[in-house]
Amino acid sequence: MKKEGKMIAGSLNEWSRDKRYLPPVFERAMSLFLARRESMAKPGHYQLEGEDIYVNVEEGATRPAAERRFEMHRRYIDIQIVLEGRERMDFALQEPQDPPSEDHLEEKDIAFYPEPKAVKSLCLEAGGFAVFLPGELHAPNLAAEAPERHRKAVIKIRASLA
Repeated sequence: MKKEGKMIAGSLNEWSRDKRYLPPVFERAMSLFLARRESMAKPGHYQLEGEDIYVNVEEGATRPAAERRFEMHRRYIDIQIVLEGRERMDFALQEPQDPPSEDHLEEKDIAFYPEPKAVKSLCLEAGGFAVFLPGELHAPNLAAEAPERHRKAVIKIRASLA
């Protein structure tokens, strides 16, 4: 597992070893997901513990970096897991200094921000995951090289549980 600022990245292959470094709710969420993963074959919203812990399964084509949008959440932690294909995720280590360009935090727990000054990139293959904590700007679903089909699961954990 790799920690970059607050953002954490790892692999499902190493999860059993690395989970001890994270709060217990991460292990609970991942265990619930892994136990039900086969029943989440189609894109959709799957509750694991009501709206406290749930999974959004997504599939589609990754986007070029020119189309990226930086997003941030306040109430939920994201564990973004690449299930098929490859995906680049850009992120910033500091909270945004500018106001959001679109603010839906109150109703949907998401806001979009102008591009931050210092951006880092992470490329994940199938089985790779990244954890984004509340307040961390991230731009997911980006093409690693050229746009390609990918499938992913985003486990959402209510931040107050961590």
